[in-house]
Amino acid sequence: MAKVTSVMRKKLEDRKQKIKSKQNGMGYLVIKEGTMRVRALPVKADQEPGYEISHFFLGGDMGSIISPASVGKKCAFMEFYTENIKSKDKTKKNIASKIAPKSRFMMAVAKYADTEGKELDDRDSKKLVLMTPGLYQEAIDLFLDSDEWGDFTDHEDGYDLKLTRTGTGQFDTEYHATPCSKTRLHKSLRGKTVDTEAMIKEIIPSYEQTKEKLEEYLAGYSETEDDDDDKPSKKSFGKKKLKKKSNL
Repeated sequence: MAKVTSVMRKKLEDRKQKIKSKQNGMGYLVIKEGTMRVRALPVKADQEPGYEISHFFLGGDMGSIISPASVGKKCAFMEFYTENIKSKDKTKKNIASKIAPKSRFMMAVAKYADTEGKELDDRDSKKLVLMTPGLYQEAIDLFLDSDEWGDFTDHEDGYDLKLTRTGTGQFDTEYHATPCSKTRLHKSLRGKTVDTEAMIKEIIPSYEQTKEKLEEYLAGYSETEDDDDDKPSKKSFGKKKLKKKSNL
């Protein structure tokens, strides 16, 4: 049996990870219940460590989606939302309200395989992490605290962050950022800067993908309306194709 070379094995393992990320719709890190230790990567001069994006949460098996509008590209979800949030059609307005985009932030990080900072996770040594505005604000507060902490992305005098999530559900979940002792950036990451916007562009879906996802969402959408005081009816949006916009 022919052996697979180490170079080819590495290429194929990397390919598997990329395919898996696309299948899961996840080219980024999500903070699950517990603690994740990360090191924010240095960005270009005068750039924020984080980048604001628009995030659509669809719920259930549909998951969520980062809007291409975050980087100035067309997004079917954003189009549907802006066109229907003030619609006289009650169903369309309800859907637009339900999927209303949320402000989130993404920061380029190297994730550790543990919470002690002993070993970087090879699979996630350069990844984006999704942050709520509150969590990002805590990180900013540390960044601006020049007396004790300061720039956590600094090559020589930066520090790791422990990102913690407690609780579950929309109203019972809390996120916090805790600074670790100051340490030099890992040698494999020194002397480099990242372009967060470029990293986001690599993981966002295309317009056609957002269109397909929206059609799938609309086809499965239903709501209970009190058309009859005794018998609420289940109203489905149905498998309607999105109308193509005229360029005129």
